[in-house]
This record gives sequence, C-alpha cells and structure tokens, in this order.
Amino acid sequence: MDASFDCFLAHNSRDKPAIRALHAALAAQGLDCWLDELQVRPGLRHLPLLEEGIRGSRAVAVCVGADGLGPWQAQEMEAALTLATKDPTLPVMPVLLPDAPAAPELPLFLAGRGWVDLRDGLDGAGWEVLLFGITGESTRSRPAAPAGSGVGTGPAEAPIPSERRFADSVFEQLHAEPGLVLLAQADRPLHEGPHAALKLLRERAEARFGAERVLHLVPPGDPHADEAHFFGTLAQCAGAGQAIVRGAEFEAWLARRLAEEPLFLLISDLGHAPADARHRLASILRSRAHAQPDRLKVLLVGGEELAALMASSEAGLSPLNHLQALCWPELNAGDVLAMAARAGLRPALTPDAAARLLSAAGGHPRLIIDALREIGDGDGPGQAAARFPASQTLARHFRKLAATPEREGALRGLLDADDHGPFRDWIKNDLIRGLYWRNLLRVEPTHRGERLVWRCEAVRAAGRQALS
Repeated sequence: MDASFDCFLAHNSRDKPAIRALHAALAAQGLDCWLDELQVRPGLRHLPLLEEGIRGSRAVAVCVGADGLGPWQAQEMEAALTLATKDPTLPVMPVLLPDAPAAPELPLFLAGRGWVDLRDGLDGAGWEVLLFGITGESTRSRPAAPAGSGVGTGPAEAPIPSERRFADSVFEQLHAEPGLVLLAQADRPLHEGPHAALKLLRERAEARFGAERVLHLVPPGDPHADEAHFFGTLAQCAGAGQAIVRGAEFEAWLARRLAEEPLFLLISDLGHAPADARHRLASILRSRAHAQPDRLKVLLVGGEELAALMASSEAGLSPLNHLQALCWPELNAGDVLAMAARAGLRPALTPDAAARLLSAAGGHPRLIIDALREIGDGDGPGQAAARFPASQTLARHFRKLAATPEREGALRGLLDADDHGPFRDWIKNDLIRGLYWRNLLRVEPTHRGERLVWRCEAVRAAGRQALS
C-alpha cells in the first residue's frame, strides 16, 4: 500500500505523555505521524490496525523511555524490523525519550541501527537527527524547534495534520465508492487560508483524476433562488457553455459529458440553496451514478442540510442513499500547534499550552482561531481562553436557537444537563440537532456508545450569558 503517514510512533503506553508531546512537535513541522489513540477506533481489533499503520508509514520510530519496551511495542518493533529486511529503504529508528536511562537496554537488531537521542529535549541535536531520519532531508532548510518549547514553526501554508489525514482517507475510499458526503459542523474554516480544506480536496482530486475532469460546483447562496437560477449557476461553474434553466437540462448535459469522459464533482455550499433544489440535484446525482457507473465520482461537502438529505426519503428512498457519509475530524493538539505555526506566533506555542487551549475550547475551531489571534496580539493562552464565554459567535448561535419563549425555556433546561442522549445520523430532537450542527455539542465515545455532550464548559457559560 502507498505510505499515508510520515512516521509510525511505536511506544510503551507508560510513555504516553512524552509521545503526545513528540507527536505534536512533529505535527508542527508538517509531519503526519501514526499514533494509536488517534488512529485506532475503540472497539476494533488492534493488531490488524497496528500492522496497517506500520505498512502505511515511511519510517518507524521505536521510542524508549525509563520503562523500556512495552509488550505491544515489542510486537510493533518486530513487525517493523521484518518489513525492513524486505525493504532496506524503511528506516526503523530507536528513539531515546528525555527520561531514557543513560545505558538503555535495546534488542540486538534494534541497537545496531542509528540511535536518535532526545534525552537533551526537543531543542537539541537529536531533534534534527530525528527529522532527518523521518524525511531523509537535511534539517538546515527546515526550521529547528525553538529552545524550551519542543516545537518548530512548520511550513506556513501546509494543511493541518488532521485535514491532510482526512483527505488521504477520503481518496482511499473513493477507489471503491461512487462518492462520499463529507459532513462538517458550523464554524469549521473550510474556505479560509491558502490550504483550506476545500482547496486541499480539489488539489487532491486534480492530481488523481486530472484538472480537466474535476468540476467544483457552488450553488447560488440565495435561499429563494428558483430552478433556473440554481441550475444555471451550476452550469456556469461546470463550464457547460450553454443556457441551462431546468434540472432536466442540467442532467442531460451531465450525461453527455460523462459519455465523453469520466468526471469528478466537488459540490459545496448547499446550505443556503432551496431544499427542493438540493433534493433535485441529489436525485440527478443518484440517477447518473446508476445509469453511468464508473464514470462519475462525487464529493458533497456540507452540514445539516446534507444530513437532512441523507435522512429524507422519496418513496422510501433517500436521494443520497448510494453515498456514504463521513464526519469531519475533530481538531487535536498537533492541529493547534500547526495553526499556531501558520499564524507565525512568536514565541511558538508549546505542546502543553496547545493541549490546554484545545481542552478549554473543547476543540471548537472558531474559538481556537480567535484565541490564536489574541495570543498573536500579546495575550497569554490563559487570557485568550478566559474570553471564550464572551464569544459573539457562540452568542449568535444560542440566540438564534432561542427564537421563541418556549424554545428559550427548553434551551435553559438543556444547559443544566450533561448528557443529551445517543448520537444518531439524524438527531430527531430539533433543538438538540441545532446545538450539534452549530458545533455547540460534540460526540463522546462511552461504554454506552456515542453520546452527545457539551463541547466544553465555556460553551455552556456562553449560552447562559446569551440568554441572561
């Protein structure tokens, strides 16, 4: 299989705090590293996923701390060394963590490989050796980790790690799927920055299918647009070169294009389009997928409006029943470090500060972006996080949901509850559904399954302030 990760981090579970910091520091350098707690979904068999992670990585770091190798880690090391005998270009590096003993005991075949010594921290010479071992590139052209922080500045325009990993998984699935629906909660900056998520998806599609075969369709933003305006706008985006004013005409044009060559459609911003137009477009895509299989690949990107289409029925059949839905990934500490590096923060955000900021924001993208802007203006991370309850973005969401006295009363009751029930593809309670799609609730895995909970205490505090 093609390598999807830059490095596999094999480690003893007792070294998890140090490994999280190392993972975050590597992510800030634009490196996407395999870490079990991020890639292994609870409830699935670990061993096949570990093997897949090793096979899908360009390098393997066997990290050793004060407690030596763990039992799972020993198996990972053996698998990596076996692969390396078949592929001599695969680096398998013993990496000594900051608390590793002065004379660590390593297995013979591992000890014979070049060591990476991080016992002086991530700002010493060992850091550059590790980057060289992973990338094969000289670190002279790569920014070093700032003293004391354990992070580097990273490439200013690189996509954040979770988005790059998500894009990889999307295009892996598109080998076998006619298309996918990518669902994102509100306030996710899909359009912002030089490598925003939509641009990243389009670039990946053009690289795989050819730029001439990739069409990015953006419907009109007018919720009152009629059929002629809606499909006429789509035809202009597609370069149809003819006047199209009806859905049937757009489908006929699409069928002719597909007869000439396969196409890839990236369709975004359906949220403000009329519901009947969204439904008609979805029906056209389903019809073409059935009539011209293997000629059309589709990515639909949106939020609640797409989830509604997935849940709707036409004679008992959803117009998007042929497409699988994926949820946009949650941000992690490595993403926060990468976002801080992209913002050019000086001094750089430390991994510990990034983790605290992520926790205080509950992973809410807009809160993190606003906090990084304030930190850039001179505030400390704690000061920026303290302003989360005063977020105008959160206040607008709560006020819009509390449109009537009855809904406001129900919303006050929800603010006092910790658990809002099981997560479903379509949440039936419209108020809880609104809280989720406005990114005020998140999904938390528990022993009772996936549950809906408040994203963080700051969101609750913002709700109480907005309704006071």
